[in-house]
Amino acid sequence: MLLNVYREAGVEAAFQAFQTEMKGYENTPPLSKPAHQDGQNFWENEFMQFTIYYLDLRKIVDSKVSICVAAGVKSADAFYAPTTVPQSQILGCPRFIFPGHHSGYDAEPIPFATELLKALKLLDDQRNRD
Repeated sequence: MLLNVYREAGVEAAFQAFQTEMKGYENTPPLSKPAHQDGQNFWENEFMQFTIYYLDLRKIVDSKVSICVAAGVKSADAFYAPTTVPQSQILGCPRFIFPGHHSGYDAEPIPFATELLKALKLLDDQRNRD
């Protein structure tokens, strides 16, 4: 459906329709606007891929890489946020809740960066213990 919006009405209309699926964007600073070609690339080459891609989490576990999952606190129960709970369980990794919504790094960069640095330190400490 969203791809049809993109094809029929363009980048801006597709992102507006996509935004209706996102939570936590109310009363937050506006996001930086991506260049038109970036939005076009997203709809033509990225959107479909992430809607059909099946990530084999067990291969990540087997690879022994340092990993974590995260969600934005303002995303609440949006369809994409709770998925990090079983991902964290399967991966056996920390789950972080960052300030803001799905794009908290853009809307609230200082609080997001502060929490990101704490998360990276925790991951680094874990890796050094192992």
